[in-house]
Amino acid sequence: MRDRRPGSIMEMLAFQVRQRPDQCCLLYPHPLHMDSYISITYRQFDTLLNRLANKLLTILPDINDTKSSTFETPVISLLANSDVNYLLMIYSLLKLDIVVFPLSTRNDKEAVQHLIEKTDAKYLFVSSQYLPIANEIKTKLNSSLHIQILDDLYLTDNELIHQCEESSDVHFSVEISSNNEAKLQQAPLIFHSSGSTALPKPIHLTCKRLLSTYFIYISVHPDYWRNDDVLLAWGPLYHLFAFCMTIVIWQAGGAFALPLAKVYPPQPTKLLSNIECKQITTLITVPDLLEKLVQMIKISDNQQYYYELLQRLRFIGFGGASCSNELCQELDDHHVQTRCFIGGTETGIIMVSDPENNKNLKRWKWMKLLAMRKPYTQIVSLTNDDESKCLKEIVFLSNDPFNTKSISNRPDGSYSSGDLFSEHPDMPDYFTIESRLDDILVHSNGEKTNPIPIEYKIKEHAIIKNAMVFGHKYFCAGVLIQLNTEEAMKYEFNKIEEKVWLAVQHGNQHSPEHSKIVQEMIKILPLNNVLKTVSKKAWDIVYKRPDCSELCSKLFVLKRSELFTDKGNTMRKKVLAHYSSTIENMYEKFLNGKDDDQNKRQHIKLHTATSIGDYLQQIISSILSKPYSSLNDRKQLFSNLSIDSLNMTRLHRQICDKIVAIPKHLLYENPSIDTLAKKLLNLINSNNEWTSEKAINEYIQNSIKNVCKSVHTNKYLSLTNELSKQLWNDLTEQNDSNKQTEEVLDKYIERIKKDVNYENTKQIVLMTGATGSLGSWILHYLLENVQIQHCYCLIRGENPHQRLNESFKSRQLNTSLLENKSRLTLLTFHDYNKEKFGLSNDIYDQLQQNVTDILHVGWKVNFNVNVTQFEQDCIQNLYHLLKLAKSTSKRFHFISSIASSNSGLQLVIKEERLKRNSQLATNNGYGQSKYIAEHMCYAARDLWNVPTHIYRCGQLSGDTLYGIWNRSEIISMMLCASGAMGVMPRCEQMLNWLPVNEAAECIVDLVINSTRQKRDNDNYVYHLENPDRINWQTFLDYLLDAGLQCTIVDKDDWLKRLRETQAKHPAMMLYDFYEKYLSKQSNQLVQFETVNTVQQTKLLENCSKINSDLIRLYLNYWYQCGDLTGEYFTNADFI
Repeated sequence: MRDRRPGSIMEMLAFQVRQRPDQCCLLYPHPLHMDSYISITYRQFDTLLNRLANKLLTILPDINDTKSSTFETPVISLLANSDVNYLLMIYSLLKLDIVVFPLSTRNDKEAVQHLIEKTDAKYLFVSSQYLPIANEIKTKLNSSLHIQILDDLYLTDNELIHQCEESSDVHFSVEISSNNEAKLQQAPLIFHSSGSTALPKPIHLTCKRLLSTYFIYISVHPDYWRNDDVLLAWGPLYHLFAFCMTIVIWQAGGAFALPLAKVYPPQPTKLLSNIECKQITTLITVPDLLEKLVQMIKISDNQQYYYELLQRLRFIGFGGASCSNELCQELDDHHVQTRCFIGGTETGIIMVSDPENNKNLKRWKWMKLLAMRKPYTQIVSLTNDDESKCLKEIVFLSNDPFNTKSISNRPDGSYSSGDLFSEHPDMPDYFTIESRLDDILVHSNGEKTNPIPIEYKIKEHAIIKNAMVFGHKYFCAGVLIQLNTEEAMKYEFNKIEEKVWLAVQHGNQHSPEHSKIVQEMIKILPLNNVLKTVSKKAWDIVYKRPDCSELCSKLFVLKRSELFTDKGNTMRKKVLAHYSSTIENMYEKFLNGKDDDQNKRQHIKLHTATSIGDYLQQIISSILSKPYSSLNDRKQLFSNLSIDSLNMTRLHRQICDKIVAIPKHLLYENPSIDTLAKKLLNLINSNNEWTSEKAINEYIQNSIKNVCKSVHTNKYLSLTNELSKQLWNDLTEQNDSNKQTEEVLDKYIERIKKDVNYENTKQIVLMTGATGSLGSWILHYLLENVQIQHCYCLIRGENPHQRLNESFKSRQLNTSLLENKSRLTLLTFHDYNKEKFGLSNDIYDQLQQNVTDILHVGWKVNFNVNVTQFEQDCIQNLYHLLKLAKSTSKRFHFISSIASSNSGLQLVIKEERLKRNSQLATNNGYGQSKYIAEHMCYAARDLWNVPTHIYRCGQLSGDTLYGIWNRSEIISMMLCASGAMGVMPRCEQMLNWLPVNEAAECIVDLVINSTRQKRDNDNYVYHLENPDRINWQTFLDYLLDAGLQCTIVDKDDWLKRLRETQAKHPAMMLYDFYEKYLSKQSNQLVQFETVNTVQQTKLLENCSKINSDLIRLYLNYWYQCGDLTGEYFTNADFI
């Protein structure tokens, strides 16, 4: 939009929707595959906004009235985590001409209340996590503030995955006009200051101010932002720095990418996986996350690989705070392009790195004062202070058109942000940021701390003579303490430390969360010139004490009085210079857990996971200031305990101090007391001679040498320590996962053992998962079969009939079957985890008395979470359903998956119960949870006499009647992408898809046949895969015959072409999966036998073969949906 200046943000978006409807606009994490992206076009983004705007109108019915000329535009404040729904919510509200006020989640409730009052916000939209704060604020305000829970408005995972399947019924058109001046002066957004100097201030931002940022950038260089850019922003959307980037990149016609994380900030390990995404061209981040990224690269086993990923980026830009020279030099040494931006919420962008500056000029350090801003600024030299001779202050004049209105803080109406710069000695107008005029500390994560009020509060305590808070350019704040000598002499040193900590806690009480000082960041200084100033009486007291020498060594060492003025004011620059190494060591010790004194760990004897867990519980109780007993549930995730990144750093430090040295990312990978204790125990035990890494390395290498000798070859004698180490790491990590899986399984088998059994039988089915693809078809066949007297369906949430009806309609199934109440009863429930699912006693008793078969289809599909996270959603559900089956020995049918045994450990899987070996399951939470579920069914059969039946399903394809195959699945997206590119890859995969309707029909047939089986029948495990397997070349031949006229290329060429689509096709979000999938050899595929299943149901033996007719049906469906283009599909069926 270089040649056209829009009048509003939404007008800019409307223009791009018309100009480039099918170009990629937004990338966000796939709800079920958090390590991959879903990419949507400008048109699809607009559709999602319309859909969400429609939802908003249902709770804002009077919105059109408030927009009339007699009413002020309403203000809606948002308090929620930064994610894709949060972004969609902001833009949907903007589409309704509502003023949006994003609130930082780091504000305390007093700050939030203050901001709501200042802006007269009528609504507070909150996620459920922040509802208690919202309710407290509403009570205090005693006003008509409306609180709306965002969880009820947000788009569901299904809507986010299938964003383009439905269009919104109502469209909100945006007029693109030429008379824009009035629109430009409107303020659609409010952001707030950090609250570092006082309570945060709301800042109203006009369209002119927000939209001008893009033009400021391109005034530096016309290609600063390009229409083929995919900009990844690591920053919360409630901060202007990150949100403004959405406006900038969409003005350029490019795409915006959210971090690959559920919540902000991303875990350190997620940063590495995020930069592996091939679509990203530019990274914008706060310095803190950039530092974490480089730290993770340094401890990785493949530094060069990750640096090469960064090299392919056009540049990495950082803002919100300055970045250390050492870090930027590290990136520069690896040929990574970095740039810096400086600006403010009040002032907008004022300096940026010049992409075409002298190569010898460090881009990360020296920024150019923008030519567009220079006429409205005044450079003021600070010469009064000897330490500030070279420092410059930039003053924004009162006529500056880019500044926010009414922000003057100087008598002449001008404004100063308080930032201090040095100007380059040889290049005018190039500056680097040094410090701040008002002593504000700008942390490396962009947050700000005002040290003055904290210091005043600390100094109110008698034992404190002076205090200086520091932390500029660091992650968090710390404090140097000068003791009051007379008062300190009254106490032993440990008591002095306690009193100092109480003083610091007093200073923390009225500070924002990001400004609070933790105990580990307090440094008590030696007393000032003590031998000259302490009275004889005080000295006698010290001299006579038994700990005199200790006190003298700790307190009376050096003369420090020259660092403070007579009035007690701190000479900050001198103090920082004098204690620079001390401060640096404090941060190194706190943030990285480095400590030379390793021996102090030895006095804590922690021999078991329980004792380690006790100690962790004690640490966390202290860190959070919570009662020890409130943490008795050691399986609680740290995120649910409100352990933020600063507290996580404290926990890491304590562990390194007292237990064992670990990298910080282990805390994120073991996010509960229980799992972390077990991990730490394993690390401690690794020092044992029989289990040490060294011993395992020697064993591995000696074994390989022996093998090599036996075959008379030296080919493998060069196996390195590094490879042995990797093998050890893989072994221990896999063992942790397997042990965890076995523990969860043991827990539920023990519960099953405790219950007794008695029998009662009738002829009715209770079913779960009926609204899913397989579940809908199963219910369809159950209701059509006369042998089924009645079906009960447990459906979670509200409006079960509507949801089931919509599911049937989408699959073109007979909805009239759902109207026969004599055959079907729908039961609404909200909690599987309750023993009776939250149902009334009467209904539950009815199920106990009537149901003969339980058919459990529902299960969470998520391949990116740990097995323990399936426990609450799925495994407990299964346990309660098995309990229901046990009550009258009902037949229990569990829909499992080949993922329960598809790891490759065993290449042929028979139709029988699995051995107790959790390594059989695929190495993810989903496969491991299915493995657990199968063994729970075996235990219920053995111990409760419940006749359980297991149905292991493989890859299910679309149905054979209409060809409806979910377009967001792996194969679907691959074929549609190939159709768009005109090429298909070669590979060695074998295919044995089973159409979903035929799988459902087989399951129903087996359920009915199970009534004729004896209870001790061993044939109760079935495999639902197509018995007729075909190889990849045959599949390619069928594709060509079906009308997809693609050239066959090798996998690398296909992947290269997919990468070049620049995220224009959804398949790009699964690029990494396809890379592994296409590389798999045929001899690596696990075969699942189907001999017994075919004998039990002839429907499987006679199922549809994979051929050109079946494939043509699927291609036609995708073509009609618009996912498959007609350029290479020449045989489309338009009937």
